[in-house]
Amino acid sequence: MVKSRSGEKGRLPPPTKRPHLGRLGRGILWRFALFVLLSLAIMVGIILYAAWRVVQDARMHQESMALWTARSIDSWLQNLDYALSSLPPDLLDATSEEIQEHLGQVLQSNRNIRKISLVDAREEHRGREVLSLDFRGVYSGSNYVSERWFRLALNDGWHVASLVKVIPIAVVARSLYVDGTPVGVVAAQVGMDWAYELLRRARTERGAYAYVVDSVGQPFLHEDTRFTNPQRVRTDIPGILSVIQNRPFPLYYTGLNWQGEPVIGAFWKMERADWTVIAEQPLAALLREFFPLALGAGVVLLLSAAAAVVVALYISRRVAAPVSLLSEGARRIGAGDLEHRILLRTRNELADLAEEFNRMAESLQEARIRQEAWTQELEECVRERTAEVSQTLQQLQEEAAVRENLLRTIREMSSPVIPVMESILVMPIVGTLDSERAQRVMEELLAGIERRRARVVILDITGLAMVDTAVAHALIEAARAAQLLGARPILVGISPEVAETLVHLGVELHDLRTAATLQEGLQIALGLLRRRIVSL
Repeated sequence: MVKSRSGEKGRLPPPTKRPHLGRLGRGILWRFALFVLLSLAIMVGIILYAAWRVVQDARMHQESMALWTARSIDSWLQNLDYALSSLPPDLLDATSEEIQEHLGQVLQSNRNIRKISLVDAREEHRGREVLSLDFRGVYSGSNYVSERWFRLALNDGWHVASLVKVIPIAVVARSLYVDGTPVGVVAAQVGMDWAYELLRRARTERGAYAYVVDSVGQPFLHEDTRFTNPQRVRTDIPGILSVIQNRPFPLYYTGLNWQGEPVIGAFWKMERADWTVIAEQPLAALLREFFPLALGAGVVLLLSAAAAVVVALYISRRVAAPVSLLSEGARRIGAGDLEHRILLRTRNELADLAEEFNRMAESLQEARIRQEAWTQELEECVRERTAEVSQTLQQLQEEAAVRENLLRTIREMSSPVIPVMESILVMPIVGTLDSERAQRVMEELLAGIERRRARVVILDITGLAMVDTAVAHALIEAARAAQLLGARPILVGISPEVAETLVHLGVELHDLRTAATLQEGLQIALGLLRRRIVSL
């Protein structure tokens, strides 16, 4: 807790409100909450993976069931095909007694054969029943040319069709060939009631079952005969619809069972017939097996979450609350409230840290007093120094003004415009001539010409320190400007060194008249004005 102390030792701190958790406490709670959520996600992931494995195992089991059932029926149909293929191909040319004898042997070879027929496929008698035999007698005279199994058997050489009456019956038809041409068809109507035992053997303890559908989606074999009699296409079952449309099975769907339970399904297409075996596993049985695992995982997860919450609250109260008090006290001391102190009712490292904060506050308070005294002394020194600097700055400004006046005077004296005679001006140029001074020389020269109405201007460069291309061009421009005002320029004072420099630089002085000395320049000027000096 934080107390306010005004310096009196032994004074009890005022009562404080119960400390809150602070950001650290909330952070700890959030981290434990994140841990719980992560544990929940992991547990849910494990449960979902276990459920996925159960579903995959069930699907694989259904595939195995469908495969076993399909191969069992295929094997049985193949044995029946062997019996039909034992008939001689020229059976149509035999006598009725011989035909009856051969068909009777096939009939007696398989107790599931209900009826066997020999049908003529030659053009003049196509579809005519030559002879049919069952356990009740011999028949003939029917025509099967419109029967689908007859046409497909002629085209493919072998065909199996389904007939669902009171019991499911399969029509197994095989063509008879003479010299590679089909001349007849032997068709056996076989009772498939034996397959019920096969489907019962395929059923599992989990309640998985199998059934057979034909190519149009009509159930042909099912343990529950209510689904096969009366006959109808069951494309309302998603599994049967997937088989017809040759699509993958959905994850789960409503199966072909009397309760309408959702199932996991798999299928296998038969080789000897255009039939498909579908195996389905009700989800309810899988959920009954999976429920104890999910319940146990949920209990463990809830216990873990409760334990994490209890530990988080304990840590928050024992650690986060004192840290929050330390943070609040440090904030107030850092803000300048050095009279406040931190008091923790614990005996651990946090209490030692709080005491260190209190000692630091006392040290800062003493340092503040010393700092204030030193600041006052420093301010006095700064005021004295500021006055000295202001005085020095004023002196420097006065000296700078004197220097500026001196420079202005020197510049005016370095290139004065001197009227030596009426209409004659002399401008001596002394020192160096830069661009700024050249501009000033031109301005003073032109102003003097205009003011004195001069007709001749003598530029004396005897005192010019250096002559280069820029200086020469400046002189030429000044001379041209003078000419524009009606004055004729004369350049005097060219030394041998300056002349050599102008030659090396290639400067042309056609617009200027030159003279060696100022005296010669004056004589030239008088000549230009048609004047002369006479003795008196």
